[in-house]
Amino acid sequence: MELSKKDEISDIVFENTVCIITLTDAVKYYFNPLDSVASTYSVAYSGTYETKETEFLKSFIKPKQTCIDVGANFG
Repeated sequence: MELSKKDEISDIVFENTVCIITLTDAVKYYFNPLDSVASTYSVAYSGTYETKETEFLKSFIKPKQTCIDVGANFG
C-alpha cells in the first residue's frame, strides 16, 4: 500500500508507538500516530511540516550552513 505520493518522502517506518518519516534530504520526523494531535501533522501527506516556513528556510539557508530548529511542539 502506498502511504504517500510525495517524492520528498523516502521512507516511513513504524516502531512500537512511533512513526518515523524520512525525507529525501535525510530529515526525519518522529511522532506517535495514535496521538490525537498527530493527526493534524501533514508530513505524511505533503512531505513537509509547515510548508511555507520550510520553503522560506530552504531558500534562505545555503549549502554547508547550519540551522537548528528548536521546536516548541513538533519541531
